[in-house]
Amino acid sequence: MNKLFLILSLSFMLAGEMEVDGDLNVSGDIQSPTIEELQAQIVALQQGANNKLETRIFDKNVSWNVNVEEKVFNLLDITSFDIESAIVHFFAIKNIDVSPESDELEITMHLTNEVPTNRKLAMVRTVNDVLSDEDMSYGTFDNNFIYSKQLDYTLTVNDGRGEPGSITLVFAVTAQFPETRSQK
Repeated sequence: MNKLFLILSLSFMLAGEMEVDGDLNVSGDIQSPTIEELQAQIVALQQGANNKLETRIFDKNVSWNVNVEEKVFNLLDITSFDIESAIVHFFAIKNIDVSPESDELEITMHLTNEVPTNRKLAMVRTVNDVLSDEDMSYGTFDNNFIYSKQLDYTLTVNDGRGEPGSITLVFAVTAQFPETRSQK
């Protein structure tokens, strides 16, 4: 026990700072970045060199022929970027071409093979051609969802009338975008 106490005491005494009086001679290579290299690293970290999230806007044209129609949703097809994951936001709807009787549209996003399919990731509605953020009578849904390249998504359009139509969905996508677009 005394030997253990002695070793611990010496370890604490030697673990403190060491001070050198006089000249210090060192032989061999010293591996240390220059001040310029350190300043460049600081600038790169401050600018968020490789971890910068940004939000970009993309359009997706959607058309349908029946009351409820499902479409494959693939972020690569929309953005032309191979994105691993992102936050996707239903941003706006434009170029609405629907039957005059179809005063409401409902657009939902869900996982393709999920059972039951009524589990929605995100949902938006239009009322009189305007994107609505009102609560729906059967629940409240978010107009954002988290996208992962590893999963398959389905976009469902419900016009309530069964008439053909088309719209342009505008998505705001927040992600780490690669420098170059991918080849489709």
